[in-house]
Amino acid sequence: MEASSVLELSEHFTLNCSHDNGTNAKYSWQKGGKPLTNETRLQLSPDQKLLTIVRVLMVDDDIYGCMVENPIGSMKSLPIKLTIYSRLNSGTIG
Repeated sequence: MEASSVLELSEHFTLNCSHDNGTNAKYSWQKGGKPLTNETRLQLSPDQKLLTIVRVLMVDDDIYGCMVENPIGSMKSLPIKLTIYSRLNSGTIG
């Protein structure tokens, strides 16, 4: 995973977690070092490999990470910094 940036109020943004080998893998996600669960805007795929942020907001600007575990061991991804850019209002100055 790499650092990424996205525009506020974008339709959606997806992060993908995968591993090269091993079986019976269980995936989990963190935002700012705290466990993530399914919620209205932060949605995990059934296998939890994909994290989709629906309607990106400024509060989503944080560091994300993925953990892959099985009975033999575990592996943590490098952190990804998601930077959210605010939309500019198109009003007039006067």
